[in-house]
Amino acid sequence: MAVDIKTVDTKALTPARRWLLERMHQTNHGTMHNLIVRGGEPVLDPPPKIRQAFKLSGQRSRPRTISREFVLKDQHVELFELMESKQNGVISKLVIQDGLPFLAEWDVD
Repeated sequence: MAVDIKTVDTKALTPARRWLLERMHQTNHGTMHNLIVRGGEPVLDPPPKIRQAFKLSGQRSRPRTISREFVLKDQHVELFELMESKQNGVISKLVIQDGLPFLAEWDVD
């Protein structure tokens, strides 16, 4: 039976998906490169390359403290739905803004 991902909180996710959420939150602003997806799940070995971005002028945003368990945001749901629909491949670049996935570039064979 399929789980409605729109109402899922983090404790119901696979360890790989929880790791991905934590890494995006820790990155806050930046990019993740070469995230391998197999069977709709992120592959952590080898881990994706992460580049953090820092705003050098004006006010910098800091990662907000969040609970380890929370209901997924729409952006999380969209990313997981993308991975499920594609099943296998590579997200060559995942742009992260305010700890949330913003833009995913999927490699096309």
